[in-house]
Amino acid sequence: MTTIAEGLAVVSAAFNVMTSLLDAKKAYNEAEFKLTIAGLKDSLATAKTAFSDAQEQLRARDAEIASLKEAFKFRGTLVEVRGYKYEAGKDGKPIGFAFCQRCESEGKLYRLTKSTRPQYFTCPNCGRDFKGGVTQYRERN
Repeated sequence: MTTIAEGLAVVSAAFNVMTSLLDAKKAYNEAEFKLTIAGLKDSLATAKTAFSDAQEQLRARDAEIASLKEAFKFRGTLVEVRGYKYEAGKDGKPIGFAFCQRCESEGKLYRLTKSTRPQYFTCPNCGRDFKGGVTQYRERN
């Protein structure tokens, strides 16, 4: 993967070659001139690729930053009840299923679902079962 600094170095080298061509084009014979032009073309193609890669990296980072900001914003709205975090309703009270404590400690938010075992809740991501303290809250009309 090419960095912006490498791309700038390639562009700088290409400009140096171009400058030397302009300064001494009379001293070159046709074969040397064509070889130098081919080198310049290759350097500029490498620079174009480098900047394209760098642009893609920046877009990916911007998307990740936006995603993290959104997740952080959502986490600020959660309500904690008996050690479990829930989404907050309009009145600020918890609604729905709790989020998995284990996955949340790793920075992920997965809602628990009802388990096949009575009074248990299961995380669809890590598969861990929870019993004590988990409740499904329904929004009151």
